[in-house]
Amino acid sequence: MFDKIKELKLNITLSAVVMVVLGVVLLFWPASVSLMIGKVVGALLIATGAIQIVGNLMADSNRTMGLIVAAIILVFGIYIFVNPGIVVSVIPIIFGMILVVHGVQDIAMAFEGRSYQAPRWGVSIVFGIVNIILGLLCIACAFGIINMIISIIGIMLIYDGITDMLIVHRVNKASRYVDSEILHEEDIDEF
Repeated sequence: MFDKIKELKLNITLSAVVMVVLGVVLLFWPASVSLMIGKVVGALLIATGAIQIVGNLMADSNRTMGLIVAAIILVFGIYIFVNPGIVVSVIPIIFGMILVVHGVQDIAMAFEGRSYQAPRWGVSIVFGIVNIILGLLCIACAFGIINMIISIIGIMLIYDGITDMLIVHRVNKASRYVDSEILHEEDIDEF
């Protein structure tokens, strides 16, 4: 049980560090990041379409429908590669969902902290609620000015990462205190 909790805390901490780094990148280079993401998605679709076209041409049987689908994917990939801003408009929705999930995780960790009698565990619930609100805000404003939203998402991810690390620290501190109390009680029982 304690190994799973330690693993969960490690995963949340690593995720928090990634969120802070990603947040800084999004905050300082929103236009470049948004265009790069759109181009990468376009390139992946171009490669997928081209591979499917070659595979269908090399197939023994007549695969007209496969060729048509592959050609559509290829053309769509070229369109997205040339117009990367289209794909970028869904980025705030994706990060909004991440923030909502992390907010729910923060609230769950707060209740875990409460079970260890962590001081001010209610503050962690507030952190989680704020993450959820920021995530919902991301989703609701997804089709606004992309560069501004990406900068705001960067700030949100930095907040998410920092608050996740604070919550994990509080829970760790409380669990160590509980563990030391248990060990102290066991030492007393031995006498």
